[in-house]
Amino acid sequence: MVKIESGGKGTIRVKGLPTLKFQASRELPPAGHLAEFRITRTPKRVEAQFVFRMEVDVPAPSDPPVRPVGLNVGVRLQVASHDGDLIVEGRREDTRRAKRLQRKVSRGQRGSNSRRKKVRSLAKEIQYQAERRKGESHELSARLVKRHDFIAVEDLNIQRMTASARGTQESPGENVALKAGLNRAILDQAWGDLIAKIQYKAESAGVGFVKVDPAYTTQDCSLCGLRVPKLLGARYHRCPQCRVRLLRAVNAARNVLRLGLASAAGGKLAGAQEGSLLTEADGPGLRGNT
Repeated sequence: MVKIESGGKGTIRVKGLPTLKFQASRELPPAGHLAEFRITRTPKRVEAQFVFRMEVDVPAPSDPPVRPVGLNVGVRLQVASHDGDLIVEGRREDTRRAKRLQRKVSRGQRGSNSRRKKVRSLAKEIQYQAERRKGESHELSARLVKRHDFIAVEDLNIQRMTASARGTQESPGENVALKAGLNRAILDQAWGDLIAKIQYKAESAGVGFVKVDPAYTTQDCSLCGLRVPKLLGARYHRCPQCRVRLLRAVNAARNVLRLGLASAAGGKLAGAQEGSLLTEADGPGLRGNT
């Protein structure tokens, strides 16, 4: 039985378990809307998860969008917007404490109480890192949904991007250590979790959301359309035809927004939208040293 009081307080009574008291971070809907709840025990705490079913009015997306944004995700820059207003440096997971705890677990005697304590400490550290990643994704996704009425992102196949390059014994891969480091850097950015949170928050807030084909978004010039090949480590986009110089991530985000607006408009951009996109290339911060 679940009893929900004012202020987010409540109690849970389950046969075979002691009475659990909880304090939610916000006001909860009435208990009559509760569809199900789950009790899980994690290394750090006992958690109660509630699922409520309610009818809500979702506002319709504005057409055409007034405050659209195109996003590019990467390793050096976790997220960059098409106008350069949002630049989030890439995440670097601090694994020093987890590695120290892992070494202590490895040296412990199996079955001993001391080793079990070390295992619990390691599990708590892993959970802390995971919750920190999720918290950052929640904050960034909420910020984007509040500021914009249309969001375009790349439709990335992260599982394929982070596949191992080891190959087989008969046909071994090349630059395996380098690819393994790149895979770890990509997974540290938590792109999939961030994009998933942006999508569900956008849909619940009536904000337009679309995924576009990421092919050549970093190579094509966002101003004139010329394809400019780049090495993986190149940070800037320099077009030899129109002489524009942009951060590689910003150039890609502008292409993502152009494709997203075209997709939302049924494959054809309205003239006012297309013109406003292209003339922004001459704005402050986009030419010169960005």
